[in-house]
Amino acid sequence: MDKIEELQNQLEAAQNAENPEPAEIVQLAIHIGEGFFFRGNIHKSFKFGDIITQNIENVKDDKKNYEIKGKGYSNIGFLQSSLGNSEKALEYLFKAKYYLEDIQSKYLAEFYIRLGSVNWNLGNYDKGLKLTRKGFLLANKLQIYRVIGFSAYLLGGFFIDLKDYQQAEIYYQHAYKSFENRTENNGKGRIINGLANVHYLKEEHNLALEKAHQALEIHLKENNISGISRDYNDLGKIYAAKKQFQKAFDYYEKALKIRSERNFYTAVVTTLSEMGSLSLQMGQIKEAINFFEKAIKEAEKLNAKAKLFKNHFLISTVYKKNKNYEKAFYHLEKYKEIKDTALGDENLARIKNLEAQFEAEKAQQESEIYRLKNVELKQAYHLIESKNKDITASINYAQRIQNAFSSRKELKDFFPKSFIIYIPRDIVSGDFMWTTKINSKKIVVVADCTGHGVPGAIMTVLGITLLKNIVEDQQITEPSQILHILDENVREALHQEVTKTNDGMDAAVVIIDEQTKKIEFSGAKLPLILLRNGKTERIKGSPFAIGGKKHKTKEKEFYTHRVDFQNKNRLFLFSDGYQDQFGGTNNRKFMSKNLISNIEQSAELSYTEQKKLLKNNFLNWKGNQKQTDDVILVALEL
Repeated sequence: MDKIEELQNQLEAAQNAENPEPAEIVQLAIHIGEGFFFRGNIHKSFKFGDIITQNIENVKDDKKNYEIKGKGYSNIGFLQSSLGNSEKALEYLFKAKYYLEDIQSKYLAEFYIRLGSVNWNLGNYDKGLKLTRKGFLLANKLQIYRVIGFSAYLLGGFFIDLKDYQQAEIYYQHAYKSFENRTENNGKGRIINGLANVHYLKEEHNLALEKAHQALEIHLKENNISGISRDYNDLGKIYAAKKQFQKAFDYYEKALKIRSERNFYTAVVTTLSEMGSLSLQMGQIKEAINFFEKAIKEAEKLNAKAKLFKNHFLISTVYKKNKNYEKAFYHLEKYKEIKDTALGDENLARIKNLEAQFEAEKAQQESEIYRLKNVELKQAYHLIESKNKDITASINYAQRIQNAFSSRKELKDFFPKSFIIYIPRDIVSGDFMWTTKINSKKIVVVADCTGHGVPGAIMTVLGITLLKNIVEDQQITEPSQILHILDENVREALHQEVTKTNDGMDAAVVIIDEQTKKIEFSGAKLPLILLRNGKTERIKGSPFAIGGKKHKTKEKEFYTHRVDFQNKNRLFLFSDGYQDQFGGTNNRKFMSKNLISNIEQSAELSYTEQKKLLKNNFLNWKGNQKQTDDVILVALEL
């Protein structure tokens, strides 16, 4: 009698007892259901998920039962996710969170990866990655090897989606090591399947085929139905890549049959999509459309955004090939709409920030372990620390030099009711403000140079030096002309015709002539905000930056905008550091619309109060987050 059979007998006895104990029934159903699931018999595990669902509300809310209730709700959520019911899965997982976090259960590691997986499937990629990584780290800390293996496997799949195959392979290898010396054959088979996918995506088709057959052999031996269907599907796409189309189609049909019969809804979408792509590759347009339409219909039921936008894109290419441009355009628009929601630039930026954070955490942990174990490394650490102090002292001195190049005193002389919010990310900054006066014209420039820290600071010195020559020595006071000449001078100074580098800056030039009551403005990617009568007016800059390679299709153009002004009007010039800062409760960018809204809402404040409000808003938004970029905001009251 194996372990699962023994547990089933215990469960039957518990259910037939004179006074059944719900907590005992739930606990036994959890163990049996998970046993079947990890053996690949998902269909049977659903039966025990139903038993958990029927009994869990009757488990008393005593502290001693919190772990059972938390694990039970987590288990139901996991099964609902496997069925493709992501929203319902979240509902149960949040119930689990209440119980497991209250007692800081060791099952939190497993819970976090389940919640991460559901978020990923819903298109919440940054949250999914962060939660799964949290579970992975906790499992490593507690040495829960099965959870280490499956969380690493899941992270490998995430990085495949992000097209970072090197990182995916690292996580799969890590997962395999956690199972290597254990009788966890199903786990090994799943990870070998993941490695087959990495080889496939790297176009190493023979290696991919070898791994996929190896995984299938394990899963057939273990009668792991879920694993078998996955292997069949992947063998289909590998044979398709090798242009062995009939073999590919045969494997896809085997996968689809299992997945449809076993209600593996999410997996059904994957196979339908693959069969559509194969039909397209074989020139069977009608069949391809049919498969993609079925995939879209199923993905819509599941709200599986990642699969949905992919299939809208694929079917749009088919309709385009078939010259049905109306339907091609419709599906392309749907693709863009869903993709922007699920994986926009901001979301990708947050994901990349998380990747960097994970690597930093890993490096920090490894450094600490070796530092404590190795005396020589400890000495090296102190040497690095000493060098770091020297470097920091040098950078602080560089900051004094950089500040000497700025013209804050002149700004106060020209505009007594002005203020600057200046927050470098790394002591010295790639943002700068410069001002001067030529006859009746007061000239203010705000710029955001390539890079942060020392490289950015060097660019600011170059920018200010060139501006002094253009404006003060050559007496050029036409804003667009200043930018044109600055662009040429930066490219010449950095030899960009030869080096082909893209270093340069975004800049805004504003000239105030108080005799004529005129504002003249020209921007290189930076705008001017004019505040009057409590309302803002945004004047956009040119889409071209200063410096860098020549534009492939057209020459750079900078335009001068002229507007009248009245006393007490305020002007705002700023780099993108303020609006691009991540923070707030959802770790999102602040965004320019919120900055402009804050400017309007504080329009009646004095310039000193407005500065305080805008600065505090930025710092409160940033909170404990790392500063994303250098920040400069200059406000002038006329």
